Amino acid sequence: MAKKEMDVVKGLDLQRYMGRWYEIASFPSRFQPKDGINTRATYTLNSDVTVHVLNETWSGGKRGYIEGTAYKADPKSDEAKLKVKFYVPPFLPIIPVVGDYWVLYIDDDYRYALIGQPSRNYLWVCLWFSFLLLILFSGCVFMVDLCMFLVLSFLDSVWKERKCKYMHSTNTFKIQGFALYMFVFVLLPS
Repeated sequence: MAKKEMDVVKGLDLQRYMGRWYEIASFPSRFQPKDGINTRATYTLNSDVTVHVLNETWSGGKRGYIEGTAYKADPKSDEAKLKVKFYVPPFLPIIPVVGDYWVLYIDDDYRYALIGQPSRNYLWVCLWFSFLLLILFSGCVFMVDLCMFLVLSFLDSVWKERKCKYMHSTNTFKIQGFALYMFVFVLLPS
């Protein structure tokens, strides 16, 4: 059975999309540390309409990061299908690694987004304002208790207070993958 092509956002306003996005949850990937916390991406619009990308995470008490450039896969299309190019290793910018970056969903106010790619191997759920984390997901956790949904393959992002400037709680806050599933695939579309 052939997979249906994924719907992507049309007419993405790159100017509004710029800024710092915080990863709430993701599918596991070979290029992100499994114990990474406080993962975020910062996007800055360049004068040539490409986007400077700074991806950061903390693993083992150390900051890891990589920088790259994102650009529209088809400049004539209004679909939010981007390519992102990173140089691996970062200190030797002659070996580019290019991947797909599709904005599958974004709310009207550009507060949360669902990012994926055509192979369906990778998925990220990101919030633009970290303080929305508690507001948006507290209801989801309650819904999960009612629905008892099980989701495979979600990697929870753990938010820790330790040196985290954007989380003002002293408690560690962990989002369960199935709560995220309820939010993204059940509550958002309705």
